[in-house]
Amino acid sequence: LVDGQNVWVYEYATPALADLDASNISPDGSTVHTGIGPFGATYDVDWIAAPHFYKIGRVIIEYFGSDAETLLLPWQVCGSPFAGG
Repeated sequence: LVDGQNVWVYEYATPALADLDASNISPDGSTVHTGIGPFGATYDVDWIAAPHFYKIGRVIIEYFGSDAETLLLPWQVCGSPFAGG
């Protein structure tokens, strides 16, 4: 929890694996591809609130909402979101 808001943090073994998962999320965060390359499926996602996806090194941070205080921390650590927001 960050300021009472759910924030999800995913830690990967390497930055390349985090990059791979990040590349499967559309820029607006509304579409997610599962699998690798042409293998897998693409899903349109109706999030419960505005999605925000951040990445730094081997970590992806995911937050759904619009609380300004909660958005400040991942922005300070990672910079602008790579998707959503």
